[in-house]
Amino acid sequence: MLVGAEFVHGGPAPAWPSGDLRRVFFGLQPDLYTAASINGFAKSLARAKGLRGQPIDMDRLHVSLAILWEGWGPPPDSLIREASAAAGTVARAPFRVMFDEVQNWSQRRAGQGPVVLVGGDKTFGIDLLHDDLTSALAVGGLGQIGPRINPHMTLLWDRVGAALDQAGPFTWTADEFVLIESFHGRSRHNVLASFPLGG
Repeated sequence: MLVGAEFVHGGPAPAWPSGDLRRVFFGLQPDLYTAASINGFAKSLARAKGLRGQPIDMDRLHVSLAILWEGWGPPPDSLIREASAAAGTVARAPFRVMFDEVQNWSQRRAGQGPVVLVGGDKTFGIDLLHDDLTSALAVGGLGQIGPRINPHMTLLWDRVGAALDQAGPFTWTADEFVLIESFHGRSRHNVLASFPLGG
């Protein structure tokens, strides 16, 4: 990834980037009760394992479905409108999400990496929603978004490769997905749109 470049499905990069580096992506958010439980678990885990990373605030906990755009400054209004219209055509019933294992992905790379919740085949519904969403975006003329993202929820970032295992389980019913704008390095998310499940 080129720092300073704007990515709209392979679109051109601006000559002089300005503003915040932002990312727009589709994702799932846990309900408030589950988010509070996961945030509390992350804090306890950090203390127990000597992790130094700051647990992610409960209002920013999410499961990424598909990255739509990344660039400097606000995303194009036309892209948000077109992507929202396409996402609104997704017809899938609500489904249960379960995460019951915590993994330290910092062991996969040099330096700092994420400590995440995963659920194996218990997150199959997330894969199906990803496929529905990317198909809808392609039909809407937005191109191919990319391969599936291994379903996970990031708890914190840390440099320590501590051995981790079982967690929770943390479960909730996914009855909507959202379009999120994140601001790099500012611990800030804006929900741009939400899309109820019920097809």
